[in-house]
Amino acid sequence: MPPSSFKHFSALPAELRLQVWEAALAVPSVWAALPRPLPSDGLEDGSNTNPEARASAYTMAFVGPVPYMAGLACKEAWDLMNRSYGGPVHGPAGAPRITQPSWVNMDHTVVYLGDPLELMNSIRTFDAAALPRVQHVALTWRMSHMYLLSAACHRLTYACPRLRTLIIQTSEYHGTRENPGPAPPEPLGLERAAFYARLLAYTGPQLNYDGMDMAQFRRDLNYDLANPPPTVHVLGPGELPAIPS
Repeated sequence: MPPSSFKHFSALPAELRLQVWEAALAVPSVWAALPRPLPSDGLEDGSNTNPEARASAYTMAFVGPVPYMAGLACKEAWDLMNRSYGGPVHGPAGAPRITQPSWVNMDHTVVYLGDPLELMNSIRTFDAAALPRVQHVALTWRMSHMYLLSAACHRLTYACPRLRTLIIQTSEYHGTRENPGPAPPEPLGLERAAFYARLLAYTGPQLNYDGMDMAQFRRDLNYDLANPPPTVHVLGPGELPAIPS
């Protein structure tokens, strides 16, 4: 039902209206680093290895629900959003400034930052005021270079002291002799983003990928995580697992 079709919303008690706005502003969501064209730095293959440039290869955008839109409905909703969200945030410093700052409810938002290398490049220039507020992060790992994943997670927990959830989406890509580096960023689809958002309400055991020695993996990873470490869900390639009830 479009908001304009409910003519008597303003006549509701203030307490009830605030409950409606609070629910709308707290919808679980995903704020993701989305790839954009990156100019070549002159290499024959047209790539760009400059860390500052690679950090600017992304722009942050919501994939799926955009909860802050409810905060634009009226002054009452705007004031509540301003109080509960803690102010707007920017993504990486190199992202195009034609995009406006985003209003992100970090209590209910998964921040998707791509693969470990791109995560480290992005964090270097991310809005310093935003990082301490980040609580839930997802990344893609192509099951190679464990040291790179560990380094990225260590950097992440140092930059985001409130980190509570880390979602590691594994991928089967391992690189080739001709191209040993990371593959082009995989777009984050609506279905997978919705799955990440649903994980925020899940309070059961950490999810594991059966195709790996998870005990050894977690020992290797937790060495570089905070103490105590965040909840770490490891998802296998392909189909999304069922979330236990």
